Amino acid sequence: MSIKGAIFDMDGTLLDSMKIWRDLGEIYLIKKGRTPEKGLKEKLWTMTMVEAAAYLKDRYNLSGELDELVAEVYQLIEDFYKNEVEEKPGIRVILEEMAKAGIPMCVASATDSYLVEYALEHVGLRGYFNSIFCCRDVNAGKNSDKIYQAARKSLGTQIEDTWVFEDALHAAKTAKMAGFPLVGICDDSEEDQEEVERIADIYLRDYREWPGVGVLMGSRVAE
Repeated sequence: MSIKGAIFDMDGTLLDSMKIWRDLGEIYLIKKGRTPEKGLKEKLWTMTMVEAAAYLKDRYNLSGELDELVAEVYQLIEDFYKNEVEEKPGIRVILEEMAKAGIPMCVASATDSYLVEYALEHVGLRGYFNSIFCCRDVNAGKNSDKIYQAARKSLGTQIEDTWVFEDALHAAKTAKMAGFPLVGICDDSEEDQEEVERIADIYLRDYREWPGVGVLMGSRVAE
C-alpha cells in the first residue's frame, strides 16, 4: 500500500465549515428576528433543505413562498463560503507536501461544486486540486462509493494507492468498504470519533500528527 493519489472531503476535513450546516437554522431565524427553539439543530439535521425550510416557515410563521425561503438559506451558505470559511489548521502543510511529491489530489464533497469552488478560492487552496466532484454530480450520496470511484478515475490511480481523507463516519465507512486506504480526520461534528479511529488506517486528531508522505510511500501505516 502506497500513495499515488489523494481524495479529500471538504467540510470538516479541508475546511472548518461544519458549523454553518449545524447552526444554519438558528442563524437564519435570528436574521429574521425570531428566537430559535431549544433542540432546533437536532430537528433540522436529518431534513432536506426544502423540508427544513418548510418546517421553519410553518413553525415560525415566516412570510414568503417556500422557494424564496430556500433561496435565502442558500444565500447564507454562499456568503459563508465566499467570505467567512476558514481552512482546518495544518492542512496547508500536508497539501504542499503532497504537491511537491507530485501526488495528484482532488475533492469529493457532498456540498455543491460551485460552493466548493467559492470556499477553496476564498481560503486559497483551490490550486492544489486537479478537479472537484460533488454528490449531485454522480447522483449519489456518500453512502455509495460512486463519488470516490469517479474521483479516483480522474486521478488515474488504483484504489489501493488512492488515499481518502474523511471526517464523517458514514463516508469513511463507504470509502473503507470500497477498498480505499483511509485517513480519518477528527472533527467535532462527528460524534462517533472512536469508530472513525477504529476503521481508519491513519487517524489524525490534529493535522500536526500527520506522519508525512514518506510514511505512506514506504507502505507503512502509523500504529
